Amino acid sequence: MFIPFVIGSIAVILTYLTRDRQNGLGLKLAFGVIFAFLALRYNYGNDYVAYWEGFGNINAWGWDQIDVADERWEPGWVFLNIFFRPLGFFAMIAFTSLATCIVFYRLIRNFVPAQLQWFAVFLYVFDPFLFLVPASAMRQNIGILLFLIAIEFLYKKKRLIFVYLALTILAATFHKTAYVLPILFLLAFMNIKINKTVAGIFVLVFIAMFLAGGQLLGYVNMIVESYLPKYAGYLLGSGGKMNTGVGFAFSMFQLISILYFAGLEFAPHAEESLELPEQQGGDFLPSEDDSYLPSVDPHAVFLNLKARRLLFKIAIMTFMFLPVSLHLAMFGRVNMYFLPVLIVVYPIMLSTTKSVIFYVMFLFAMIGFTLFKFATFFLLPGWDAFKTYQTIFSAM
Repeated sequence: MFIPFVIGSIAVILTYLTRDRQNGLGLKLAFGVIFAFLALRYNYGNDYVAYWEGFGNINAWGWDQIDVADERWEPGWVFLNIFFRPLGFFAMIAFTSLATCIVFYRLIRNFVPAQLQWFAVFLYVFDPFLFLVPASAMRQNIGILLFLIAIEFLYKKKRLIFVYLALTILAATFHKTAYVLPILFLLAFMNIKINKTVAGIFVLVFIAMFLAGGQLLGYVNMIVESYLPKYAGYLLGSGGKMNTGVGFAFSMFQLISILYFAGLEFAPHAEESLELPEQQGGDFLPSEDDSYLPSVDPHAVFLNLKARRLLFKIAIMTFMFLPVSLHLAMFGRVNMYFLPVLIVVYPIMLSTTKSVIFYVMFLFAMIGFTLFKFATFFLLPGWDAFKTYQTIFSAM
């Protein structure tokens, strides 16, 4: 617990100290520290040993026995292991760690204003289910990275749907839970107006799924055992717990806040105030000349309206999965693809609010809740493998 806390604190401080600069030096240094932590880890996390042994077994089989290896591992993971055979398992860990840092660095740099990038880094490094758990679940982590890259192609000017489909199908070759991702391209075409009625429906669905999630276990178990028997074990545990009504109430607070700001993004006036000009080519990256920016929203430079709307759609969907994932761990696995979007949606909300009270209340509530989640994570018996951090130098 101590080492992850120190690494996370250094990353947040580095980003915070350079929050007034647009060159992103602090953010780069922060992810340099995060990369060192991830790349040098040894026997850290629940699945590390299994992947280490699997690397040896896969490479012992060779190319002519890939079909044998594929009985346990997905084909994408098999090929990645064989590709790194000459360099070794530690090199593969370093490569996936570098990929993780690059993807999340781009996510924060491109979507979050410099003033709040420290907050996005904080949410990332101190939420165990965004940082530590995916690092251990290596196959799914690659799927998460591919999904985060893929969604960029859903809000481009020409909407490169085929690129999105190709990347999400590739993600499924590393972890089969990613098979649900290709159909999410429909989110790019859904134009739901988030008014009070629609927001109320989402809240009611959230409550209903929270109450009825346990009753779905039998149906989901039957489907998984029939079509995905390899993942049937995920149904035996729980995806999380809310031991008191505090956790449920805070989740409701988060959902209602997201719905409120989503309503602003889908409001008619948002098209006039946030839509970027044609010269941007549909990209969310700012140009060197920012004279075109509307004065009513100084943060519009960070992304276009299509991107913001897509992010809020995914954020809402994250909370729709959350209640069921408390009863069905499989849904918690699926929700891991969507959770990273929250680390940029929350700063977007803070950057657009005009209420100082909400800004302070939401900021400190999220910091407190995230730190509480971080501390309790290491106290739960199922995560003992994360308590002691070791480096690869201890294995030499």
